[in-house]
Amino acid sequence: MATPAEAASRVHAIPLELQINGTVHRLQIDPRVTLLDLLQERLGLTGTKKGCDHGQCGAQCGYCTPGQICSAVAMLSEVRRGGASFVTRDLRSLGPVALTDEEIRERMSGNICRCRAYPGIVAAVKAPGNSRSL
Repeated sequence: MATPAEAASRVHAIPLELQINGTVHRLQIDPRVTLLDLLQERLGLTGTKKGCDHGQCGAQCGYCTPGQICSAVAMLSEVRRGGASFVTRDLRSLGPVALTDEEIRERMSGNICRCRAYPGIVAAVKAPGNSRSL
């Protein structure tokens, strides 16, 4: 016998057709089901992982990653050329700007990360070898 929640979800189920890895899946789902739960629980595709589900654990959703990478590459090039930002301390210096957390945050402030992974982004930009290789 179905629980009241299961019965209610069947009443409100909607048809859904997905093509995943070349396979078409035709399903009836509760519209409140997340794509992650559908993949893992209904289709048995467990490769996709969930972090804390609140954006606090650092398992980033990845939505902002392409923009963050483009900004970081451009920012590092600008820093090497000696371009100043609003927070640059010594505007008379002709060499590369010191890559402080404050400089990185200011120069990349146009990129919004909905899960607030900014500390990890700043650390990745500052990681040994990253600023030299980009």
